[in-house]
Amino acid sequence: MRKVNVRRGIMAEIVCRIRRLKSMAAIGVADRHNRRTHFTKSADPERRHLNQVPIGGASLVEDVKDKLATVDGALRSNAVLAVEMVLSAAASWFEADPSRAAAFLERAVQQLVDRYGDRLVRIDWHMDETAPHIHAFIVPTEVKPSGKVKLNAKGMLGGPRKMHELQDWAGELCQPLGLERGKKRPSVLPENDEVGAPQPRRRHKSPRQYMAEAEQMHEASRRMLAQAERERQTLDEERAAFEQELAALRLQQTELSDLMARVLHLNEGMATLDVWVGEELGATVAFADASPEDVDRVYAEVVQLLRTEPTWETALCGSCEP
Repeated sequence: MRKVNVRRGIMAEIVCRIRRLKSMAAIGVADRHNRRTHFTKSADPERRHLNQVPIGGASLVEDVKDKLATVDGALRSNAVLAVEMVLSAAASWFEADPSRAAAFLERAVQQLVDRYGDRLVRIDWHMDETAPHIHAFIVPTEVKPSGKVKLNAKGMLGGPRKMHELQDWAGELCQPLGLERGKKRPSVLPENDEVGAPQPRRRHKSPRQYMAEAEQMHEASRRMLAQAERERQTLDEERAAFEQELAALRLQQTELSDLMARVLHLNEGMATLDVWVGEELGATVAFADASPEDVDRVYAEVVQLLRTEPTWETALCGSCEP
């Protein structure tokens, strides 16, 4: 059954990458990177104390030179002096269980020693980058039937078959920890009908190329986030304006409700006044149906009553204030 990274829903695969070093200058660059003697952008200085050197001396250059001293005869100008192997896994796999880093290191070191023996001259363990990883350095020596020691990187890595075998070994290396081999190169492409048809080469990206592409993706993400922030601010401003308009409408609604209440109150007062006038004056018709002459007469009598009866509003409106 295939192992699945629960946090991201993808396979938990071991990473195994190979690089051939053909000069002491290239070996020196790798050494300075691994020992952090020059600035490393991807490394966290506060975690540098967690790095280890399980195998090797004070310098990779000296470790390689000591092993090359055992080689018989002169070295070819284009000879592979050392092979760098990087072993790692996805950062999320390590983050899911902090104990995995130590288990990964212990098993990887043992398997590397078993596979390469004294050709393995150095191992650097880095914990100060996003994903913990191993840099292993192997000097590809080979003892010939004559007993002489020669460099033979081709015998160690040459050809697709050996590289496939190396990836198979890497897959088995940490399988007990829940890691699997990376995806194998398919024998036949879906668009090809014939077995053995040409297959595309899957090339590894250099760290510089990978970081450049990652930076481009980050820059695109930053632009998208900035655009989203601008749109959010615009929406916030529109929402604030809408809330102000809504508050004004609610205030108008409150004022309108108060005005309607006053109108209803006045209507009730007018109806009460109509009844009161009819009762007080003994009118035979409703005040609203009176003739203009009757209205004038009643108005004059009401004014006279108001002058003599100042408490009439209490009688008409009940609890209304005069």
